[in-house]
Amino acid sequence: MNDAIQTLPALSPMLPTLSSIIPAGAEWRYELKFDGYRAILYCSNDGVQIVSRNGHLYNSLFPEIVEAFLRLSPHLQEQLPLILDGELCILASPVKADFSLIQHRGRLRSPEKIARAASDKPATFICFDLLYLKGKDLRRESYLDRKRRLEHLLDSLAQPQSRSRVPFPSISWAKPYDHPDALWETVIANDAEGIVAKRVSSVWQSGKRTTDWLKIKNYKVATCFITGYDKQNGYFHVGVLRDREVYPVGLFSHGLREAERRALVEIIKNNKTEESGSMVKMEPSLCVDIKFLEVYKQQLREPRFTGFRTDVYWEDCTWSKLINSDRRST
Repeated sequence: MNDAIQTLPALSPMLPTLSSIIPAGAEWRYELKFDGYRAILYCSNDGVQIVSRNGHLYNSLFPEIVEAFLRLSPHLQEQLPLILDGELCILASPVKADFSLIQHRGRLRSPEKIARAASDKPATFICFDLLYLKGKDLRRESYLDRKRRLEHLLDSLAQPQSRSRVPFPSISWAKPYDHPDALWETVIANDAEGIVAKRVSSVWQSGKRTTDWLKIKNYKVATCFITGYDKQNGYFHVGVLRDREVYPVGLFSHGLREAERRALVEIIKNNKTEESGSMVKMEPSLCVDIKFLEVYKQQLREPRFTGFRTDVYWEDCTWSKLINSDRRST
């Protein structure tokens, strides 16, 4: 953070804990989870800074967000300085972000290409927490109180007419819902990333991963076959049949219990067809279920082992079944 925003503290995002269960009860509220870059946004009379969870400045990568807040500065004067917690996304719909587009933006370095991307596929800053307002630290207030303040702040901002030229506003917010069922149905119907459950009494703790916030992801499940094992990093490689050829779709390590890991390594060693360096390969025969978030660049994103499938023939593990997988697992 530069000297212009030094009056505000440098914060690291509070992080949710991954959960397989959606918690229920009056002590919870639920928000859509958007697939993007987590960011802390600082706004004062001296300017705007958007900072990544690792402390890197995002201003040059997302000039349209900086511009949006600068355009709103006349309406924000009485609220400054402030700090917002949120997600930088490029929306495919009001409920789903496009991960590939935000990844592409993150790799750009040319100002001309960034400007073109900001015009063609503008990003949205989705606010889900208000941490400072008028220079006052709100982090010890409850989630519900901070959320009410955030809603009031955003409602008070006049939206510039120019924003009607883009499909989604440059600044939005994650609305809290009292009940998860309808929201989860929306997630499934739109193939969105998931939801975040937040305890209504939770305070905001910089840099802490907390069980007061739980993320529940919209995982699919696919059946693949094992093709090998890397002794150096401990990852298992999986594939499917595509055009009658073995096609690699990713590698996994998470989700295995220690006994399962040992058994899988032993099976591969006993059935290896080739060993080169740290890589041990085997012919397709052993099938496993893998849960994953999506197929990105022809590979499983966030793959995780869920079980052996001794009831499945490896020839039935196909690319078409994988990309059309609709079995869901939280």
